[in-house]
Amino acid sequence: MHELLSEMSDHREAVKAERLVKLVKQHGLVLAFDSRPLTLADLRQRIEGMSSRIKPILATGDPGSQRSTVLEQFKLGSAAKNVVGLCSDSLAEGVNLQQASALVHLDMPSVVRIAEQRAGRVDRMDSPHTSVEVWWPEDAGEFAISSDERFIERYETVDRLLGSNLPLPESMHKSNAKPLTALELVEQYEKEMGDNTWDGVRDAFEPVRSLVSGSGALVEAATYEHYRHVRARVLSRVSLVKAGSPWAFFCIAAGTFGAPRWILLPSFMGAPIAELGQVCDALRERLGENIENLAMNDTADEHLRQFLGRLSNVERSLLPRKKQRALEEMELIISKFGDAAIKRSNHVLAQHYGAILEMLRQPNPQFQPDWDEVAGRWLDVIRPTWYEKLKEGRRKGPLLLKDIRKTLLAKESRLSDEIMRQFRSFPLLPPPDERISACIVGVAE
Repeated sequence: MHELLSEMSDHREAVKAERLVKLVKQHGLVLAFDSRPLTLADLRQRIEGMSSRIKPILATGDPGSQRSTVLEQFKLGSAAKNVVGLCSDSLAEGVNLQQASALVHLDMPSVVRIAEQRAGRVDRMDSPHTSVEVWWPEDAGEFAISSDERFIERYETVDRLLGSNLPLPESMHKSNAKPLTALELVEQYEKEMGDNTWDGVRDAFEPVRSLVSGSGALVEAATYEHYRHVRARVLSRVSLVKAGSPWAFFCIAAGTFGAPRWILLPSFMGAPIAELGQVCDALRERLGENIENLAMNDTADEHLRQFLGRLSNVERSLLPRKKQRALEEMELIISKFGDAAIKRSNHVLAQHYGAILEMLRQPNPQFQPDWDEVAGRWLDVIRPTWYEKLKEGRRKGPLLLKDIRKTLLAKESRLSDEIMRQFRSFPLLPPPDERISACIVGVAE
């Protein structure tokens, strides 16, 4: 075995590094994904040895990696150049890195979802590039491991049954004996664009694109093209339209690197709509050809105020279920801790618990809690207790948050210092006028 290993060369990894260096000279910023951090670390060393002008940045799930640097260097509007982002799949979703115009799959994604997520970091609607490049690995047969084969099999299954959001190079399909020429690919692409149809499930962002393109667009092409290239910064845009009953649509910024969130409130008390396709359908129902714009008046101002007052609870309800449950348990336990502090006549601690409860139960719309961060901090507080319970074993089902409630209540004196540390200042979101990128309010006069 040792003799066989000694005969292996580093040619494959050297070629990967050479390709990345060549691409970064063309594009300025290049993202590269691999599921194995060891490969990424090796490539960083190789690139550093090849060029002093090119900066490779390693971003993985490890706290010691340069994740935040990649987010900053590749965010929309970044002026960084000659940077290669070497990323594990911990950065394959939930972040915007669209200042890069080239992405490289260093290994074959094991499932279609990961391939789509990786490409989605650069292939975004607000990309500053007219086109982006995505490079796929086409390795020798000796290195075609089973995960490669499973990926293509799964891809073809998904494509046949549901339709795929992500085109694969035709030469990668096992069923395709003869690779298509560039001309044939162009003809096929133009035909699909002309048909503008899908055989299966639609692309997740197709309903959004259809609002600004195609025969059923709500926004005229000339208007959309004009505002696409406007560089002036508008913090928030509010539009008022005449409606039979009050409703509101909000596009809410999700921070520097997160994707904006769309929320439609069909009435003052109606259940919020947050799924993109459903929001687009609801907008189509409410914004027809004969829509009438209105000026701000007392009625419109009151409508807007009421809808803004609902946003805090709405955003809390859109958290992942585990974090919603964490906030519910936090409220219950902090309430009990407050009662215990009052009984001990510890008024300072009782006052602090009371302030936390007030933020949980009745937050001021102008000081909206960052519910995701609040839940995350609470989970940090209770994590040691959670692990203790997990180590006990002898459980027939999963450990739920409510299962450690009794244990936490018995630890109030031990947990109070950590609670004070985590919530000495309550995590807040920016005010609504800074977070709401766009708003449409249906005003019933």
